[in-house]
Amino acid sequence: MAPTGSGADYAGTRTPRVEDARLLTGTGTYVDDVVRPGMLHACFVRSPMARGHILGIDTSAALRLDDVHAVFVADDLNPGVHEQWYTLNGRHDPDTPRPPLAQGEVRFVGDPVAMVVATDRYIAEDAAEAMIVDYEPLPPVLDYRAALESAVLVHPDRPGNLAGQLAGRPMADLDPVFADAPHVVTQTLYQQSYGPVPMETRGTVAEWAAAGGEMTIWAATQSPHEDTGTGTDSVEIRVRINGTTRRAQVPPRLTLADFLRVDCGLTSTHLGCEHGVCGACTVLLDGEAVRACLVFAVQADGAEVTTVEGLAGQDGRLSTVQEAFREHHGLQCGFCTPGFVVSVTAFLAEHPKPTDEEIREALTGNLCRCTGYQGIVNAVRAAAQRESSA
Repeated sequence: MAPTGSGADYAGTRTPRVEDARLLTGTGTYVDDVVRPGMLHACFVRSPMARGHILGIDTSAALRLDDVHAVFVADDLNPGVHEQWYTLNGRHDPDTPRPPLAQGEVRFVGDPVAMVVATDRYIAEDAAEAMIVDYEPLPPVLDYRAALESAVLVHPDRPGNLAGQLAGRPMADLDPVFADAPHVVTQTLYQQSYGPVPMETRGTVAEWAAAGGEMTIWAATQSPHEDTGTGTDSVEIRVRINGTTRRAQVPPRLTLADFLRVDCGLTSTHLGCEHGVCGACTVLLDGEAVRACLVFAVQADGAEVTTVEGLAGQDGRLSTVQEAFREHHGLQCGFCTPGFVVSVTAFLAEHPKPTDEEIREALTGNLCRCTGYQGIVNAVRAAAQRESSA
């Protein structure tokens, strides 16, 4: 079942975009169009080399320029960053250290070393060019194929230059399969390393209102929730989860899914696409089905959250929906099942006597790659009949 307001009825249909009219007439707003009272501009000093030690940074010439408000280096900014990770990937996604400004060593061409803040962009750029950074070149690692065997480590705490890897069956276990196969094809596939580079470029305007303690952000991004809650302070929340009240201090941008999984240990809230498409992370928020990967934990403050762990009785007896899924083979691997069960529970609460067409439409908001859906449809139908006759 698609959560309320998700627009499941629009799946597969040609829907006009609401923003096209202003873009076609030149009235769209981009970051460079935003002008705020007293606005300052920043420019970064970036590394010209792939890898090297930072021996010293001379900021004196930049600071002597009129209308330069500040020059920041790593020691000024990095200590203030308490936690840094991508919301879409989760805090436990394998990554390499990525401080705001390079500290001690630069590790790629363009690695930011210092930041200049000035009255306008031209002065900021002039000040950045006036700064002197003394580098000691270090040997870079240029080839992914050679990186694992290279004696050069880009990050000392990443042995073999390995940031992370996908778990799988040991290749030794598959040797008999290949040995007995009539044909074996060997092929190496290369995926280029790249990052999206929009023509607008990446830009952000942030305005702090001290009176209300609020920050307004204009950003060039397709993932605005990455910027929501930007800050250093945690927020106290009080949430009733599966009948138990829980208080916690959480970062403003922590998703409800990560809060339930990591902080509360309720790992049935599975993370699949993390874009709100697959439905595996569906939970009930005050009785309404929502995608936990698209809701921040702070948004659940004062609310009632129910996960699939909270649907069964205290004696362990399965709910009507859970029992129907078991009886009608509505699951196989089980990864998507919690999302389905929670979604169907909310659906039947609103539609106690659904038709088969309504059931199939409700299920379009959840993805399953095992069952073929017929068992799930049968389970929903049986649960509805059982509940309506109770």
